[in-house]
Amino acid sequence: MAGTGSARGLEKGAVLAGRLPAAVAGDQDGGGCTAGVVPAGVGAAVGLFESVRYRLDPIVARMAGAVPVEVPLAEGVHDLDPMAAAITPRTRAVFLCEPNNPTGTAVGTAELERFLDRVPGDVLVVLDEAYFEFYRSPGAPDGVALHHERPNLLVLRTFSKAYGLAGLRVGYGVAQPVIAEALRKCAVPCGVGRIAEEAALTALSVEREPFERVERIVAERERTRAALLGLGWEVLPSETNFLWLATGEASQAVAEQWERRGLLVRAFPGSGLRVTLGSPDANDLLITAAKETAPPAR
Repeated sequence: MAGTGSARGLEKGAVLAGRLPAAVAGDQDGGGCTAGVVPAGVGAAVGLFESVRYRLDPIVARMAGAVPVEVPLAEGVHDLDPMAAAITPRTRAVFLCEPNNPTGTAVGTAELERFLDRVPGDVLVVLDEAYFEFYRSPGAPDGVALHHERPNLLVLRTFSKAYGLAGLRVGYGVAQPVIAEALRKCAVPCGVGRIAEEAALTALSVEREPFERVERIVAERERTRAALLGLGWEVLPSETNFLWLATGEASQAVAEQWERRGLLVRAFPGSGLRVTLGSPDANDLLITAAKETAPPAR
């Protein structure tokens, strides 16, 4: 465990590492590990990302002097064949989010393993599983299980989503020891604070409550998506705690209209809206706003 902020934090980190799979590297909610793996050849390293995603990783790549290469999604889902084909001798890392953020879509175990088989052994695959606990479809992959046979696989998970610790920004990476050791060497000092350490340890000791919360969110996800589909909105299947509305060029206008109604949704101009699931009352407010707004023409 790395990235803890004190001698006591290092001791706590050892305890946490003992409760998690082997070869754990401490992390500030995924971003710390990303910052550590990108600078693997400043000015020459290339990282592959999907084109519509959480935007921190390409930014960190540029800060490190690497070249981010974005591969378009196919109908909101990772297009793994073009991503594999885009790998060149200059590629040092591939970033894959499963389920994906912000579309909420997933590829499943069979497609993921087929992709991993095509990645050269000297190219690091960073598998972001921030929404792992919300994944309900048959064939959902488990990156932690996969990493035992994949020396070039780094799996990122977080306490921010299922455990409700978003404000504390604490997560972890799981990889083969050689990768974990390299991450420890370049981890940001004091990247995880004392309160976050204590909260993560407490979360691990509470077995039922976080996952009861996850089940409630999953139920609300399916109810809300069904209601929106019934109103004529195009909503992708989701394996996360949010929904993706394919609103295209109308995305910004719809987001602004809903903000006036008291709803804050994230617009990706020209692509869609990312809507986080809330309480049943908040989701009902979303459904009402969608009912009173004409769905964009497809």
